This record gives sequence, C-alpha cells and structure tokens, in this order.
Amino acid sequence: MVRALIHAIESIVIIVIFILIVGLIHRVVVFTNVYSLLVLLILLPGLYGFAFLLAGLVLMMRSKEAKNWLAILIYVLLVPLLIPERILSPAVREIFSYFPMFQSVMMLRKLNIDKIPLNLMEVDFVKLVITSILFFVIGLLIFDIADKKAKKKGILGMY
Repeated sequence: MVRALIHAIESIVIIVIFILIVGLIHRVVVFTNVYSLLVLLILLPGLYGFAFLLAGLVLMMRSKEAKNWLAILIYVLLVPLLIPERILSPAVREIFSYFPMFQSVMMLRKLNIDKIPLNLMEVDFVKLVITSILFFVIGLLIFDIADKKAKKKGILGMY
C-alpha cells in the first residue's frame, strides 16, 4: 500500500511538471486556480484504470495483428484530446465525454481558457468523478482477469 501511495505521488509530481512544461511551451497558464489541480487529481484514478485496461488487453492479445489493432484503439482514444471540442460533431463529443481523459481536458479548457467557474460545470464535474472511478474499477477487473488467464496459459514469459 505504501509503495502504491509513493508511486501515485511520484506520478502526480511528474504529471504536474509535464503540464507546466506544456503550458510554458504553448504559453498557456494551466493552473490559474486550485480547481484545475482538483480536476487533474480526480483524473488520476481514470488514468490508472486506462493503463490497467491497456495492460490487460496486451496480455490477452498475443498476435501482431491484434497488437496493431490495440495501437489504433489507443490512438483513436487519445487523439481527441488534442482536437478542439468545437470541431467535433455533437455525437462524437458526447461519446468522448464518457472518457475521463477527454472530460478533464474539456473541463480544464473551460476553467482556464474560457474562465468558466467550476460551480457552473457541476454536471461535467460529477461525470468526471463517476467515469474516473468506473475506468479505475473496470481497468483493474480487466487486468485481473487477463492476468489470471495469462498465468493459467503460461504466457507471462513472453512479457
């Protein structure tokens, strides 16, 4: 438990430093208020869940074609983070709003660029909390199932 806590603190520090560097490069102040940090902290369980989900999928897929498909899936899920929300169609925007990474980026844009206060984004905030927790739980479950299957099949030596 202590090792996981220390790893989480290290990850938080690395993410904050990375965000500050990206902010300096793009000349955007990311942490204009405390709520921006709160959004990032709520995002962390979702990121861990996403990482566990991908690790579980990698354990399940042994063929090269399946891993290529997995790389395309990761690309499709992460590219919308770089695309402005207004360019996406409403249907695509609604689908991606259930991914904590996309939801947090949209909230950070609204908080820092559009200067919308957090109390006007209550629905977005609740959606971020729920999706982040769900991603964490689903990611852990998928990784646990994939790990048990990989141990049973004896394929862990490949990884």
